[in-house]
Amino acid sequence: TYDQKQCSLTVGELRTSIEAARAALIPRKKFAFKSKVSRLKGAEVSTAAAAAAPATDAAPVSAGGTSGSGGQAAQGQHAAASSSSCGAVEGAAGSAAAPAGTDYAAAAVAAAAAASPSERDIALVKAGRGLMGLRNQVVVLSPSQVGSRDYVLVDLEGCEVYLAGHMPALRMLGLRNTRVVSGPVTGACFVDGAVGCTLVLAAYQVRIHRCCHTDFYLRVRSKPIIEHTTAVRFAPFCLDLEPAAEPGSTGSGASSSSTAPDNTTASRSSTANAAATHTSSSSTSRSRSWDAELRELLQRHKLGEESGMFSQVDDFGWIKAVQSPNWSVLPGAERKLLIRVPWQHVSESSAPAQPQGEEQGSAQASGQNPALDDCDEI
Repeated sequence: TYDQKQCSLTVGELRTSIEAARAALIPRKKFAFKSKVSRLKGAEVSTAAAAAAPATDAAPVSAGGTSGSGGQAAQGQHAAASSSSCGAVEGAAGSAAAPAGTDYAAAAVAAAAAASPSERDIALVKAGRGLMGLRNQVVVLSPSQVGSRDYVLVDLEGCEVYLAGHMPALRMLGLRNTRVVSGPVTGACFVDGAVGCTLVLAAYQVRIHRCCHTDFYLRVRSKPIIEHTTAVRFAPFCLDLEPAAEPGSTGSGASSSSTAPDNTTASRSSTANAAATHTSSSSTSRSRSWDAELRELLQRHKLGEESGMFSQVDDFGWIKAVQSPNWSVLPGAERKLLIRVPWQHVSESSAPAQPQGEEQGSAQASGQNPALDDCDEI
């Protein structure tokens, strides 16, 4: 257009003026002979290049010859090396800009729907040290049932899981709309493919991969790490533990029931009330005992006090100096109140029966697997 032509003319005039000013102000360089060594090196390089050029051009011409096939192989290797190096550069450049256009939420949903446990995970589940494939169940394991062993949770939906004991490592795969509350994890706590969950974790290290729309209530000793994750929120650990029961504080209900009238119906009612009161007080005493044991485990493993590191999240997919858009601190008004462990759901067995068959259920009931005794990490 006319405006573009006028702008081009103006730019050309400016360049001419700049060159004229440089010629007038900057003195010319003094004449000097170039280094003789550099001329010889240049000549040698030129001669070597000229000698190599005919051989390179002649190689593809030969059909079925040894040199021709070798030349083709050499060219193929060079092309592969060039393409791989270019691919590495493009990959590095692409990864720097990936978070802006990557749909992490879709990847998280896919990962949660298609959890793929490893052989190690399956072995842990068969040994009674994991849960897999449960739907809409409440599972509570006491400190003795957890037993200071690794644990794994795979493909759970609509469940509540309370692992109220010490674990060297905890691994969670494919969780949907599930609440998990853990005792102290003195190793790595790995979460992959969690969607719409609430995770209350006390661990030395927390690694989060392919998760979305999930709230984490953490007490950690290192920075939480997220990768390929979006729409996750963090808050401090919110587990409520009652103090231990005082000696002589139980049994009052049974003594008060002894004043019932001397009547058959009243006597039966009074006996039933006394039994219910005794059961209730015994349950309360046991719950307080487990609360005290869990609190002592947290203190022993240096996870009894809030460290404040729940909000110091490292996003491996975000290299900019500004705040990552993939995570945020959960506002106080939206945080859950203190969560209590429903000890009334503790069962006598170490874990509920899995939906994978009778053989697996029997392995869980035993809770032993000699093949896993030497493995302490997930």
